[in-house]
Amino acid sequence: MTGSVPLADLMKDVEAEKRSIASDTEFLECFAHYATGNDAVGRFYMRRLDDLLRNDRGDGHKTAASDKLTLEHIVPQTVDLDDWYAPDLVPDEVRDDPKETLINRLGNMALLSLEHNAAVGNALYPEKRAFYMDRQKDGYCPMEWFDLIRTLVDKHPDKFRKDEVDERQRFMATLALRIW
Repeated sequence: MTGSVPLADLMKDVEAEKRSIASDTEFLECFAHYATGNDAVGRFYMRRLDDLLRNDRGDGHKTAASDKLTLEHIVPQTVDLDDWYAPDLVPDEVRDDPKETLINRLGNMALLSLEHNAAVGNALYPEKRAFYMDRQKDGYCPMEWFDLIRTLVDKHPDKFRKDEVDERQRFMATLALRIW
């Protein structure tokens, strides 16, 4: 194809540009607060971050780009905040802008197959966590397939709210710095 650029060359250009635009500290800060309502962008970031963790543990397989791979929102996109927290515990900033402060944050996202994303749906966190840990009827266990789900399950056994989203996204920012 005329005018196409190999992905490796493009990534080198992105890395060089990132270094010229932002310091590592600035990059970490921006990534730690990044939110996107674009599922394709979210899936791209999640695949790259998951691939890095998979590579770190010695599994060089890449997460396949697939129409069947969906973006799971741990705190659901249509969440009732009073059910997810408790009526008195919802932080004002979350109540004022749940999409930007919670729902659309990378720290609130995970990769799941289309079928499994539909199955877990809008469950509360304890049920979602159990789903991520359990082997499903088709033999698939989300935390075995996706390292970012495994770290979610390991680091957040009881609840997953704004503070946990923030913590998870700061962790993701440190991974992103290694990639970009």
